[in-house]
Amino acid sequence: MLIMEISEHIIKQLSTGSEDSRAAAFRVIFKFHFKSLLRFAIHLTQSPQTAEEIVQDAFLKTWQHRVFNDANHVKAYLYLTTRHMAINYLRRQKPNEKKALSVDFSASPDLTLLAQPDHAKGLIAEIDQELAHLSPAHQNIFHLTCVEGYNSKETGILLNMGAGTVRNKMVEIKRFLRGSKRILGASQIILSFLSFL
Repeated sequence: MLIMEISEHIIKQLSTGSEDSRAAAFRVIFKFHFKSLLRFAIHLTQSPQTAEEIVQDAFLKTWQHRVFNDANHVKAYLYLTTRHMAINYLRRQKPNEKKALSVDFSASPDLTLLAQPDHAKGLIAEIDQELAHLSPAHQNIFHLTCVEGYNSKETGILLNMGAGTVRNKMVEIKRFLRGSKRILGASQIILSFLSFL
């Protein structure tokens, strides 16, 4: 069966239907997008096997996300998730060539800790404790932009809000974290991290 477009009924089933109707809607979306997503992932990774794994993971995240406004939202979510996973894969393949931040970590002894995964995880955990005082939207924005690496536009698509709203909320997050007594009383590394947000 050739599917020309995803109907709003399918999106509604995926978001609010019973488990059976959700599964049926998901199968339609999978059939509609799989081949083009696979080509996109192969183009990014240059590896058909890796591309297939990435696309499968992207569909899994789509299944878990559940709530979508329309067919374009589903498509954007799938492509952004696939792109992000492919970029993460490529970064892991070439760790010496990775330049996520244009920061000279050797400039400050404290900042060298940011390059070490264990210290970065601890830093994020400390910031998460403070972010618990903010709304879930603020927390999601922080994780998508600062931890996952999405830009404002991509984060907006994933959270169904405008890129300007995402940027405004990031300003609020920075202001909140910089004013936090717990963060201010913490190590210099956290303050250094905040200066790069």
